[in-house]
Amino acid sequence: MIILGGLILYESYLVLLVPRALVNTTLAMIVALSAATVAFVLSIYKIQAAKKYGSLALKTDAFNSIKDVLTSVTAFFGILLSTYFHIAHADSIAGIIIALFVFLVAYSIVKEASLVLMDACQCPEILSDIENITKSIKHVKEVHSIRMRKLGPYLIGDMHVVVDGDMSVREADQIATKIEEQVKQEFDEVTEIKVRIEPMSQMQK
Repeated sequence: MIILGGLILYESYLVLLVPRALVNTTLAMIVALSAATVAFVLSIYKIQAAKKYGSLALKTDAFNSIKDVLTSVTAFFGILLSTYFHIAHADSIAGIIIALFVFLVAYSIVKEASLVLMDACQCPEILSDIENITKSIKHVKEVHSIRMRKLGPYLIGDMHVVVDGDMSVREADQIATKIEEQVKQEFDEVTEIKVRIEPMSQMQK
């Protein structure tokens, strides 16, 4: 996509320097509008499917469809303004805008895919909710080091929970089990959450 965006940008820049006459403009506008309509319908379907299955591949494909909508609409208006309103360089400027769309989508895809490859999860809302759930459980003094990782469409993670140092092993295990059950109950995508129990130190008291 980055290479394609670079080629579009380069060609648009050349046309900006040396304008060329547009041919078959009516047909080109019809094709652009038709492509935008089809891509829009596909993007809606893919976004819904990506949310349902938690698939990065579907989400990436949905981004591609959105890019196709924007590029087709931009191409349509570029041809329209250049042909019927005689606005100089409108088509080449549209080409530059399309190239920027391609770069933006490529950046978004690379960013999220990199997080998956690094075993990371960009989900601050889920981390915050897990912390609040844990703090609401009786005898939990502190929560820290909550980490979540993507595992296909699911999430796995671990966390550290501070409890009273005088608590028995049985009681601490019951708290850990309760935290795991409540987190899994709240988030269907969380399949595993390891809870490490730590005793509260004298300084923390």
